[in-house]
Amino acid sequence: MPMRGENWRFWLPVFLLVLFAAYSTEKLVCAHLDPEVDAPDYIFSRQLLARRGSIYSALGKEYPFAKSVPYWEYHLDPVALTNAVVRPKGEKHPRTREAILKTIADSLKLDYRKVLEMAANPRKRYQFLALSSDPDAHRTLADSRLVAGVAITDQQVRQYLHGRHLSHVLGSVNAEGCGSAGLEQRFNRELTGMPGTIQGMRDARGRELYDKRKISIDPIPGADLYLTIDHNIQFETEDALKWGLKEYGAGSGWCIVMDSRTGAILAMASLPDFEPLNFGHASDNAKVNRAVSFVFEPGSVMKVITAAAAIDAGFTGPDRLYNTDRYDSRYYKLP
Repeated sequence: MPMRGENWRFWLPVFLLVLFAAYSTEKLVCAHLDPEVDAPDYIFSRQLLARRGSIYSALGKEYPFAKSVPYWEYHLDPVALTNAVVRPKGEKHPRTREAILKTIADSLKLDYRKVLEMAANPRKRYQFLALSSDPDAHRTLADSRLVAGVAITDQQVRQYLHGRHLSHVLGSVNAEGCGSAGLEQRFNRELTGMPGTIQGMRDARGRELYDKRKISIDPIPGADLYLTIDHNIQFETEDALKWGLKEYGAGSGWCIVMDSRTGAILAMASLPDFEPLNFGHASDNAKVNRAVSFVFEPGSVMKVITAAAAIDAGFTGPDRLYNTDRYDSRYYKLP
């Protein structure tokens, strides 16, 4: 004899299962018939960074002041690593998870146990691995036949090869790759170049199908700048200026060395200066290029110009100079 309440205890789970099945069926049918539901998209498009132009001294490419070096930022995705099947060409069996992680660790010179620990946590996706400018490591980690689960971001690092030297003239580049001071800002458009584009198809695992690539436009590097600055004169000028500030206790100073025949600027120094890679942390006082930003009176320099103009006009000359009332042979006056 059935116990009281046994019928509803049996039919209630059955009813709930039927209701769930009906709901799932309705959603699947609507998704299949709805024209607005997109099919899986296997088309992708990626932008390629253009190399920023270099800045050279008057002696040309042998003495660069600033240049950009490509580097790559690597992140580990444990989920993509688990779902991927990596089978090198010519091998029957796919690579093991441990072998893939060992390749990643060796390429980036990381501790294998640390990488293994990162891969064991699938809840943390895109964990930072390293920054590297090694092209051999990039070729290995970008090869889907050797590794999986590594997300790669193309970047560039701006190198100022002589540190603080000529910092006010060169300026700096911000985190977005745009010039924020000096020549980097003035000629930012010419130095930036034009980015390239890759458009093609990828498989269900997100790997590019190289034979299905539709668009491949290489980036156009930025133009290079060639300055009239002589690096030897620049360094000597800055050293002399530093000595002068230290010797006389001055708070700031600046100097320009110019070729009087051509007007070419051979050196331009201003102190205090800054580290170009830390431009954002420099003080406002250090960011000012006093050689071109400050207005000053030329003073006694104009006296020489006045005397030269008088001689050129024929009003006086070396044979028409007279002693002053001081009766000092070192002093003369013009008639």
